[in-house]
Amino acid sequence: MPTWHKGRVVLVGDAAHCASNLSGRGASLAITGTWLLAQALHKHQGDLETAFDEYETNQRPYATRAQDSAGPGGDLIMPATQQALDARNERLRALPRG
Repeated sequence: MPTWHKGRVVLVGDAAHCASNLSGRGASLAITGTWLLAQALHKHQGDLETAFDEYETNQRPYATRAQDSAGPGGDLIMPATQQALDARNERLRALPRG
């Protein structure tokens, strides 16, 4: 999304920066985002536009990094061809069970 806020509405957590489950960072992004938003709201009391801009400026790099880290490995979850799907399933079946 180009921005996570409009007027008096601001997005946090997955609504703002849904990172793939491959990133393993959904909870940490939600926590840091909420913390950064709370700090910005406290610092800029009454000036929502400035507070929301600051929150986004501080949180977006973390969200972008998490989203970018999920690229590798996506083909393992959703292979592009039937042949790749069959190969993945064979590798999974070969794993030790315990």
